[in-house]
Amino acid sequence: MQIHVNWNVFETVIGSAMIGEVRQHVGPLIGKLMESGKMESHGVYADGRGGFIVLNVDGADEVLSLLYPLHDFATIETRPIVSFQELGEFLQSHAA
Repeated sequence: MQIHVNWNVFETVIGSAMIGEVRQHVGPLIGKLMESGKMESHGVYADGRGGFIVLNVDGADEVLSLLYPLHDFATIETRPIVSFQELGEFLQSHAA
């Protein structure tokens, strides 16, 4: 199952000390995601303090495990993704 993850650093994370603490967690998190082989796409937004990740996972518990400790310093929104091919197949199978 593909999941689109949108994340944004909390607005309350300000100042060198807090930002430095977040950065200490980001490097290992990115490494964990890269090593997992579950991250299919990713990027950061040029206009803010956030980004996106597309994960290919077996279930919600895997999302939680892969993203931890992002929960501690960012809002996270997830959405399941269906390809256009899968959508077409679904629509054909449900045609009246």
